Amino acid sequence: MPIDFSAMNETTVRKLHRLPGDIDLVVGVPRSCILADAMVSLTANIPMTDLDSFLAGRIYT
Repeated sequence: MPIDFSAMNETTVRKLHRLPGDIDLVVGVPRSCILADAMVSLTANIPMTDLDSFLAGRIYT
């Protein structure tokens, strides 16, 4: 079944208010939906990294 990215983005924007306001970093978990993590990061303007990079002390800039 194809992924509806537009609907996924709309849901992310609509539900963003449910997240705590003090999030400093989004850590994407491979094979768990990094795309959704990236949408949250971009929509909320919060830096993001993947799990391996986080464990190595790197974040995306």
